[in-house]
Amino acid sequence: MTSDSSDNSHPGDAIPFNRPSIEGNEIEYIRQSLEHGHTSADGPFSKVAAEVLKEAIGGREVLLTTSCTAARRSMIAASCAARSSPRLGVSLKPRSHSGWWRHDR
Repeated sequence: MTSDSSDNSHPGDAIPFNRPSIEGNEIEYIRQSLEHGHTSADGPFSKVAAEVLKEAIGGREVLLTTSCTAARRSMIAASCAARSSPRLGVSLKPRSHSGWWRHDR
């Protein structure tokens, strides 16, 4: 199969990336977000999504991120912070070129 979206040789095989799907109340939710000024994280919809996810996985806490990359970086930072201890000789140093944290022994 080609990446051409007009290729219908296997219509059931194509994954419609970056095409919005309206299945229910999405337009109303977008309107509410715009009217209340919560068009990014930490708004009421994020809080509801976090609660639904916590219940679904049985977790104590969840962290919503904007991407897998952001999630991975958060996990690395948390891991480094957990290991940052004077007795282990681990310190956190910022990388000057990206502002991201790394740990060095």
